[in-house]
Amino acid sequence: MRLFPLALLLMIGILVTSTILFAEPVDIQVQRYKDTTQKKYAYAGKLYWDQRRRKWQKKIVVYNGAPFPAKTHPVWEYVLNLKTPRYYGVTGKDEKYKNFYLEANCIGSTPLADDQQWVINFDHTSTGRYSDAAFRKDWHCPDWQMGKNLVNVVDGKGAYYGKGLRIHYPRGISGCYSPKHCVNWKPELGKRFKKLYYGYRFKFPQGFRFVKGGKLPGIGGGDSNTNGAIPNGADGWSVRMMWDKEGKLVQYVYHPDQPGKYGDVMPLAMQQPVTLGRWHTVQTMVLLNQPGEKNGVIKTWLDGKLVLDRQGMRFRNVDRLEIDRLLFASFYGGSGPYWAPRQDQYAFIDDVRLSPRPVFYKNDTLIAEQNHQPANTSEATSVGQAENRHKT
Repeated sequence: MRLFPLALLLMIGILVTSTILFAEPVDIQVQRYKDTTQKKYAYAGKLYWDQRRRKWQKKIVVYNGAPFPAKTHPVWEYVLNLKTPRYYGVTGKDEKYKNFYLEANCIGSTPLADDQQWVINFDHTSTGRYSDAAFRKDWHCPDWQMGKNLVNVVDGKGAYYGKGLRIHYPRGISGCYSPKHCVNWKPELGKRFKKLYYGYRFKFPQGFRFVKGGKLPGIGGGDSNTNGAIPNGADGWSVRMMWDKEGKLVQYVYHPDQPGKYGDVMPLAMQQPVTLGRWHTVQTMVLLNQPGEKNGVIKTWLDGKLVLDRQGMRFRNVDRLEIDRLLFASFYGGSGPYWAPRQDQYAFIDDVRLSPRPVFYKNDTLIAEQNHQPANTSEATSVGQAENRHKT
């Protein structure tokens, strides 16, 4: 009989311990906060200085009526692993402040926030339908997203290496006016830049019809002006690539000095059109001008060759207008029936990269391959051989 109370106490202890495991950690405070300027993020994790207790306190902020974060949400892990400083803090000054989206697989920054290269490839994703979770994680939860129904993750010849993204262009469709008709999302970079390199691998398959032309990805700033909105130097600008009716490439740029309403077409120095059925590698560097001056630069390399060097550009008149978005857009047009393909068309994109430094080429020389290394390194004894393996 004397053992019964002890056994009962042990059982109660186990139950209490199990309950605590699922309870809110005792050293993390959760605070609801209304901020009318905060419309993007749902949560924030941080350290704040508790002057009364004279200690650092871990805290999760829940913005504007967002639901209580699930225990699997990464904000918990982030805050739980914060290391408290050894120095005293100042009341009202937070440390290690980091924003989080409502979706569990999105955080408020990209590698670019730490001046590191941001690489988007699809090797981690199952082939077939591009899942919502993978899309949000890969593209930093863009607030503008159209056409996810038109992309699939593929392998084999549809990938530069591993897995890639196949884009579907529906027959009879041109322009970008409906989420069901065009691929167009605009993720923020997580940091603003005055100079940025970006690039990707792309392939048009055998039999691809160029028609009158279409869009390929680029970057922008501010409102990222397109669609006939002539920039005024304070609202926005954009640089996107296009293919033309012959299969040659141009940079299609919206800037305050553009010659007409619908952008500025800057042809690349190409002797021949792109080769169907072959992977091509493009890298572009955009350097913004000093506000009001005409000293901006656009440079583009195609398959290792400098094919555009446009100097004297004016993108902006104000310092606050910088490079802040990736414009992942691909569709036929222009707009209207003469721009639209008569049959369904497909193209492939892989290995998207953005960085403050060159991503593929430096002084027309291929830099070391990253993130798409061959599984068997004996197959490619040099970077040049590795590049040649992916030309078809």
